[in-house]
Amino acid sequence: MKKILAMTVVMLAAMLMVAAPAMAGNLITSGDFEAGSTGFTSEYTLVTEANNTSGGESGLGTLDVEGAYAIGLDPYGYHRLWESFSDHTNADGTGHMMIVNGNEDATPPPVVYQTTVTGLIPGRDYEFSFWGATSYPTAYAQLELWINDEYVDTYDAPESLATWAQYVAPAWTATSDTGVIKLVDVNTAHTGNDFALDDISLEIINYPSDITSIKFYDTNMDGLKTGDTESGWLPIPFWRIELWGAGGTEPFRVTYTGADGWYMFEDVPVGDYIVKEGVGGGCWVQTFPEAGFHTTTVTGDGATIECQNGFGNVCKRCVTGYTMGFWSNKNGKAALKAVYGTDCDAPVIVPEPYAAVSINEVLAMANLANARDMCVMLKAQYVAHWLNVNVKHADYAGAAVIIDGEVVDYDAELAAAVAFIEACEADPTLCDRTKAGEYKDFFDGLNNNRFPVVEYYENMCDVPWASED
Repeated sequence: MKKILAMTVVMLAAMLMVAAPAMAGNLITSGDFEAGSTGFTSEYTLVTEANNTSGGESGLGTLDVEGAYAIGLDPYGYHRLWESFSDHTNADGTGHMMIVNGNEDATPPPVVYQTTVTGLIPGRDYEFSFWGATSYPTAYAQLELWINDEYVDTYDAPESLATWAQYVAPAWTATSDTGVIKLVDVNTAHTGNDFALDDISLEIINYPSDITSIKFYDTNMDGLKTGDTESGWLPIPFWRIELWGAGGTEPFRVTYTGADGWYMFEDVPVGDYIVKEGVGGGCWVQTFPEAGFHTTTVTGDGATIECQNGFGNVCKRCVTGYTMGFWSNKNGKAALKAVYGTDCDAPVIVPEPYAAVSINEVLAMANLANARDMCVMLKAQYVAHWLNVNVKHADYAGAAVIIDGEVVDYDAELAAAVAFIEACEADPTLCDRTKAGEYKDFFDGLNNNRFPVVEYYENMCDVPWASED
């Protein structure tokens, strides 16, 4: 078999777009408190009346009570010493928030807020967040975040009054499908420690993924990246690869294979995608995948996605020959006369390695393709192939023939077949029927265009994008 040469190339720069982790939607029920005191529990006392002229421990309002909370529109409406401000999302004062007077001197401190979230995906990261504000300028709240009874982080309330600031906890990894979330105020000061919460959220973190695979020259045309790099496959550089969003009308991104045949789309956001290869044109033929493209889904787990087996291609030799039937009937005679003249008995045709013969003699040989004599039959098949090469100019030289999945060097196989015919003619006892049958199949497959004829890697068709920047 002809040795396949490796190709040294320089990788083209990939055109990449970088995507940041994305959030998928709040999993906490009533995190904005617009439905009132629902969707959560608290070990604090719920106050339902908004009054800042009387009530409480000192007559300063109904929330002038340690370890109490209300779902209301404005902290000032519950305590006349607190700042007046709207909830985080509604500046017009129509939105609700959780208004809290922190507990003092309790061991352990009571839970301010607790909720249970189900349907989590074990192993995936989640982001917990809320918006917090301070209503009184002393002894600012310190809320510990616990999930499934494991400490996660501590939130320090802002010192600036009536100013909403978002708190985002470190990423938390789910270990089961349920998360019990608790906020515990560990500041036990009597004076101060007054705050508000709003827009509590837990969202799965959707990390982008890299999508990668290889573009290979499928030398043995088995559709797989199998075998060694001489008989099975070799990488194809400079090939255009396209990433399409599901339902897209144009590529979402484009990149090119490197010197090793691999490509990569980095930081692809969550979604469904189709990976296509550029159309090579000419004699390029795709051998894998059967559908012509790969489909894949970025789920948000951040794992690298490899499109299995990538894209397989070969460059087929775009030639065909005429069949045995053509050369043994009037059509074959007409083709020969057009090349060699009308005298069908003149010795003008030379099917090497034989002596000069006439058109009629060649046709007579071709008509013996089904002869019982293996040597005669094989010679007839060879003559028909010789006519394809020398009269029809079907150029098979320097190519590979794929026979039953095996890569066969055309030049070497042809030389061996001719040598076998010569040996058989010189000594019929040397005409082994099994070997003769193999050579007969070789010629018959070519004459009837059954065997793929492909270029070797070093002779492959030009890659259309090799000159693109």
